[in-house]
Amino acid sequence: MTDIVFVPGLNNDALVWDRVIKSLPPSLSATAVDVPAIGDVDKIAAALAVDLPDQFFLVGHSFGGVVAMALLEYCPERISGVALVNTPQGTDDEATAAARLDKAERALAGEFENFAMGRVDLVFHADNAEDPDVLTERLRGVRAYGPQRYSAHSAAIASRPDRTELLLATEVPLAVIAAESDLVVPPGEQQALADRVGATFAGIPHAAHMLPAEEPEALARALTKWIDSVDTTDTHHSVDTTDTHRGEK
Repeated sequence: MTDIVFVPGLNNDALVWDRVIKSLPPSLSATAVDVPAIGDVDKIAAALAVDLPDQFFLVGHSFGGVVAMALLEYCPERISGVALVNTPQGTDDEATAAARLDKAERALAGEFENFAMGRVDLVFHADNAEDPDVLTERLRGVRAYGPQRYSAHSAAIASRPDRTELLLATEVPLAVIAAESDLVVPPGEQQALADRVGATFAGIPHAAHMLPAEEPEALARALTKWIDSVDTTDTHHSVDTTDTHRGEK
């Protein structure tokens, strides 16, 4: 049985991965984790690693991908492959980091829910941003996540190191999966990263930054194809993602 660990992003709890996990084949055993309210990405990785399997594939969405890269540095010998889903690269510039820290303080002062729910049009595809079911689940996740985690994770992402060199040097298989309508982390940037580090790339239509919630079946297919393609005697592989490019909606 192959183990997969899923790491959610900012404003999301582990349940954001529920429909992705349910769409995986029985041969894949999956667990989603909640990210603790720690303001340093390397300390988050160390805390999570304690309870993770001895060997596993790692999938991180957005900030969860930043955590996944920290785990790759922390315990590479335990990781069979890393998939980065709509994940920002590099580091924040000074102005962006300062803005994150300002919002972190304001979230603790009572503005968190307004931040998380106020720009659903930025993180969801236009066809989903006003869907009542989508908004209900978003609100549930936001309230489960809470302002303390938002504040801590905003600080963690603002101070994250650039791990591009790690991705270039690792022998662990990599995948980059992008939503074709992502306005937060443009898919072109994600394609460029995949090309640079030799990762498998898949682009998924009819989804924006919240890809795990918007196209869970398509994401599960892309992940399954990539995991099936990984050979222990080689590192980065290309797979046919024809099915991935057909949206479910």
